[in-house]
Amino acid sequence: MADLLKLSKQYHRAIRDRMKKSGLSPGQLAIHERILELAESASDVNDLEHKKNAENLTFLLNRALSVDNWNVKAKAAKEIHDHVAVEVFEKTAEAAGKTTDQQSLSATVEEASTKGQEKLVEQEEIKMAFIGAVYALFDYRFTYGANIEQRKKLSADLKIHLDKLSSKDKKFEELVKQPLYKNLIPFSEAQWKQVLEVFDEAQKPTTDPEAQKELEEEFKEVQAELKGKGGELSKIQKDIEVRGTRMLYLALAPADKPGEYTFEKIWEGGRDE
Repeated sequence: MADLLKLSKQYHRAIRDRMKKSGLSPGQLAIHERILELAESASDVNDLEHKKNAENLTFLLNRALSVDNWNVKAKAAKEIHDHVAVEVFEKTAEAAGKTTDQQSLSATVEEASTKGQEKLVEQEEIKMAFIGAVYALFDYRFTYGANIEQRKKLSADLKIHLDKLSSKDKKFEELVKQPLYKNLIPFSEAQWKQVLEVFDEAQKPTTDPEAQKELEEEFKEVQAELKGKGGELSKIQKDIEVRGTRMLYLALAPADKPGEYTFEKIWEGGRDE
């Protein structure tokens, strides 16, 4: 028969060694080390279980698992500069660490994480509005400078995202300087500087003078090229009209004997009709 006490020691040693190596589970590590201490004086696995129950180690291990997990999430949030998530995770870990039994642990973690989730959802909404604003600026940046109507439309699109940020007491020009939001889009510092420049320009969209001048020059060139070609253009127009005209005919069969069908035009219109 297998020596269950020996197997239990091997199990807890393996877990202890893994947790020492990761350094991410100090609470659980302490419990496993305590169990190993008790195992040294236990006569068999049943005696070990009795000693564990006497010190309530099963609950303490569950509590340590919860606390360690929330602290690991907080650590990850710190690395990406998500201060809202850090606060939520640290408060949940702190609340879990104060519980005294399994029932209160479950209830406390659920309550704390539910409250925290509201903050995290709001944080995600801010992130999405920020990304939407950047995309609107990106589109504005690459819109032809003489297309003022499109620029106005994109400026209006940008305002939708800015209003969303404003409703959360956030400003785009401030968020764009924070690592959390800058990490959402892989831009260089030079590119983020350009984003702010376009942001200022997009607030009051105007026609780019250089683009307008270029457009006017192109128009003059086309006018010059078409000068004296009125007859040729008229012919092309008529050809387009013929090709673009649609007609609908009604087929009429012979009255009482085999013969040729006749066709009666019942409608005529252009391509857009």
